[in-house]
Amino acid sequence: MDLFSKTIMGGIIIYFAFVIMFSLSDGSDGGDGFGFFDSLFGSKKTVFLSKDVGTFGTVKSARRIFNLGGESGVNISSGKKQDEIIKEIGEDMEITAMLFSKQGQTIYFERPANFENIFVEFNVDGKYSSMGDLIVKIGNNTIYRSKDKGLVCFTIPEESLNSTGSYNITIIADKSENVFGKTHYIISDLKIIAQKDVFEVFFPIPLEDYEIDGWNEGIIDFIVEEAVRSSPLEIIINNNVVYSQKPLPMEKYEMTFSNLEAKMMPKENIVVFSTKSDSNYILSNVHISVKYYDTDTVTNKKYSFYLSEKDINLMKKNNVKLNFTIDEITMRRPIKIRINEFETQISSPDSKAYEIPLNVSVFLTQTNRLTIETSGAYKIGDLAIGIK
Repeated sequence: MDLFSKTIMGGIIIYFAFVIMFSLSDGSDGGDGFGFFDSLFGSKKTVFLSKDVGTFGTVKSARRIFNLGGESGVNISSGKKQDEIIKEIGEDMEITAMLFSKQGQTIYFERPANFENIFVEFNVDGKYSSMGDLIVKIGNNTIYRSKDKGLVCFTIPEESLNSTGSYNITIIADKSENVFGKTHYIISDLKIIAQKDVFEVFFPIPLEDYEIDGWNEGIIDFIVEEAVRSSPLEIIINNNVVYSQKPLPMEKYEMTFSNLEAKMMPKENIVVFSTKSDSNYILSNVHISVKYYDTDTVTNKKYSFYLSEKDINLMKKNNVKLNFTIDEITMRRPIKIRINEFETQISSPDSKAYEIPLNVSVFLTQTNRLTIETSGAYKIGDLAIGIK
């Protein structure tokens, strides 16, 4: 056998020797079971406890019903248009122009949906007889120019309203008719008003944290007493349209919506019944029901695992961690985790993987106990205590 062949054969023999030592190493004392092989290269992963927790926690169904409109119901009348103040400035604004100086005001506003006309309204107090005009502009377009005093109200021309929906109104003064004179106006109680081509009825819906956390579904039900069906009846929750149909008179309707659609939240939510001015809907027995999961039960699961002195020594040399995943959430409540005398809490659990660092002082050289406790309801994946 030549030198090269002997070298190859020697390598193979050494390899199998390591494999045999690895296979025969004793892991019965609770260690990682890698023996001599570990002492040379170190363990890649050691798991001291591994459990599939699964479904965890119990809930019961509950609901709250809101009676909207009471005995009179909801009347969304036809032939009416509503004015909505979209900008209001209460304090006085000073508008001046002199030979070498000017002082004006710029006001930002956003155009609402479903509007027909937008008005500007304010009071004018003029201070000097030699003054120039008061000028109001949107961009480069002059939409008002006058010396009028008192209450001023005018419509913003449609051609001055571009497609962006966001605008700046600039109020300035023209130069005085007397070259060295002063133009001086005081503007007060300015309002920008949109006349909407809709009629709307608003209702507040206050909800609690536990109703949102345990959300199941929402239900809207009503009876249509009368209907002029030129345009749809819309039901809007927090600016999210959850219903848009032309319901028939003398019919009962019931529809469900998710919180993905409604985006309801703790505290006050606004429910709007809306239709255009060419339509009319009179509704009775109008309810919004919020169905949610609730619980007054505390659930816990307990697991025991044994650690040897070798396990504790291994923990001292490595980073010990508790790993688990939350796969599903039915009802969100804090989760408490105890290992012997150590306790930690996840206050607002999310569907994700968790990794909690642990100190070796948490563990005992004997039987250890892990407890998970919550009044919520979850599906938890594999839970493991180990080192990497």
